[in-house]
Amino acid sequence: MGAEQSAGYHGSEKSNGENFSLIEQSTPTVASYRRTDQQFIPAGCEQIDAVVPLSEVGVDLPLTEIYQGTNFPPDAVESDEGNTQR
Repeated sequence: MGAEQSAGYHGSEKSNGENFSLIEQSTPTVASYRRTDQQFIPAGCEQIDAVVPLSEVGVDLPLTEIYQGTNFPPDAVESDEGNTQR
């Protein structure tokens, strides 16, 4: 793995550059997994105003952009403050 691939990761284990994300279609939720030499490390975003860091490609992707134009049920969308957004 090149230095540019691991430069964005600031954890105790080095990423080997293998990452994937699962995007939920009924709620604003993204589950991301980063592979290390030993395991996959999970991370997630569950609020509409959260940001998914894609450090391997140098991009931060807001959930508001992923779900732009999507209409969720009122109880499915919460902001960081815990307030339901409609």
